[in-house]
Amino acid sequence: MGLNMAAKKQTMYEILGVLPSASLAEIQAAHKLLSRRYITENLGLSREDISFKLSVIDVAMQTLSTPMSRDAYDAGLAPPINTTNLALTPNPGNTPAYSKTTALELVAAIEDNNKIASALMASQVSALTVISDTVDTTVNSLKRILKVVATVLVLIVVVKGGGAILN
Repeated sequence: MGLNMAAKKQTMYEILGVLPSASLAEIQAAHKLLSRRYITENLGLSREDISFKLSVIDVAMQTLSTPMSRDAYDAGLAPPINTTNLALTPNPGNTPAYSKTTALELVAAIEDNNKIASALMASQVSALTVISDTVDTTVNSLKRILKVVATVLVLIVVVKGGGAILN
């Protein structure tokens, strides 16, 4: 179930570790298991790697959990048809044996799916950026507060020490 995406291009089914015939419940369970694994287990990954892998499995889950986007994705996985040896036999009404409208609708659905996946990735990246910026701001604020507290403590020690010398 590892997500080594550098080794080879994986399908969304392989990313989630499910079969292409998996039910919605199986896909959701695999997503939940992987998410929990990356969040709770120490896998020796950086925060950025974990965030990226969580984003990838979220996109896979979103794509495969919606019937229309899953169908479009599955159509994109199908091997291309070799049209050079394809003989179209006209039917009695002298119309082609295939529907250009269906093919165009399928292409449009795949493009829409890619746009949705890109938007999901972009929204998650921006959410991570906001969280990262918030954490950085909080850490910087805490550093300033600690510096002020340390300065006040030093001043108290100096004032008490100076008072002891005068007495």
